[in-house]
Amino acid sequence: MRDRKLTAHTKLAFGVGQVAESIQLNTFDFFLFFYYVQVLHLDPILAGAATLLALMVDAVTDPAVGVFSDNCRSRLGRRHPFMYASAIPFGLLCIYLFSFYDISRKSHEATLKTLQERRRSHGSAS
Repeated sequence: MRDRKLTAHTKLAFGVGQVAESIQLNTFDFFLFFYYVQVLHLDPILAGAATLLALMVDAVTDPAVGVFSDNCRSRLGRRHPFMYASAIPFGLLCIYLFSFYDISRKSHEATLKTLQERRRSHGSAS
């Protein structure tokens, strides 16, 4: 069995399977902090703290998901159902990761609008 050589097709199949992980890791490593600090003007300490928190959560959830997927029995195999189910959410989260959304401004505008509507409704009731 050890003397069998991998075919080019097998090597290509395994290589293609690593594309998503490579995109995520390279994007995170090379661009995420630059984007958060330079473009969004986030305090570097907060960007690092968010990363630390994410890695701590990841350290707990990864083994749990591993145990769950090890015990998964489906016609697609143990890992494929999880990969198929995560493809679209992963893509959307990658887009969201680099989207600028000013929550504080939107929340402030929504609060002001709500207060104005309440003031009008209370003013017309009296």
